[in-house]
Amino acid sequence: MSSQTGNPPNGNLSWSDLSSQQIDQRAFQEATDTYRVDISAVEATVVLPVAFAGLNVLGSFNIPYTAISTGSPYTITAGLPGNTKQLLLSDTTGQTEKITFGSSFFFTNPGCEREYDVLVPAGTPITIQSQEASNPTAGNYILTALG
Repeated sequence: MSSQTGNPPNGNLSWSDLSSQQIDQRAFQEATDTYRVDISAVEATVVLPVAFAGLNVLGSFNIPYTAISTGSPYTITAGLPGNTKQLLLSDTTGQTEKITFGSSFFFTNPGCEREYDVLVPAGTPITIQSQEASNPTAGNYILTALG
């Protein structure tokens, strides 16, 4: 918060002296149970981390619902440069999907948003296929591979 100028309101510490907890407290609006912060854009100079719990991002894929079908699997990636140890998944298609890599696979529940501990060797294709009676009609499926 060091980019703030002027006197902080209500005689609080200067902006740069606020802890993350104090910042959360100032941004939270109890009456509506919401935050006052609304991020509409991120400056190009902002560096976003590419590590999650000691793992590096090997690839991130936003798959539109039109690519996912009940007929044949859609290849998300033909293979990643390193061994994948974790998959972060977020589904807004509302369908049960089958994620396959090599001879291994698992099913995701409709609307899932979770992480799966896996071991996908480098260069192994990862595919997705709907397990429902019909193809999805809306949404996206986001998969991030960490290794």
